Amino acid sequence: MLERAVSKLKGRKRRQSCALPLVLVLMCGFPHDYIPSENLRLRTYKRISSISNDEEKLDVRKELEDRFGPPPSSVDNLLEYAVLKSMSERLRISSIERQGSKVAIRFHPETPIDPAALVSVVALA
Repeated sequence: MLERAVSKLKGRKRRQSCALPLVLVLMCGFPHDYIPSENLRLRTYKRISSISNDEEKLDVRKELEDRFGPPPSSVDNLLEYAVLKSMSERLRISSIERQGSKVAIRFHPETPIDPAALVSVVALA
């Protein structure tokens, strides 16, 4: 809200946020025996929610491994999910949904990606 108010006062047109539903059907999260403290789990979830690239993901994963041991697959999934969500928000992707063995990606009208070009690249693969 504060960002909207400041943008309005400065006369700037603020880019609307793009809510991103990710429907991937993955086990994500911390098992209670991996991080036993609820408070620490919540703080770690918050930290993971700010991950924006692979480098940050690897840093957090290394820290988790140093403190709690090798993370289970659900933690690795959560880290991947955080990077995917951040990347999707930057690229203005409206939604990503896994449908069986296929993935459906919907683009926001303001995406910097040309969906037609993306389809031609994917078709070559």
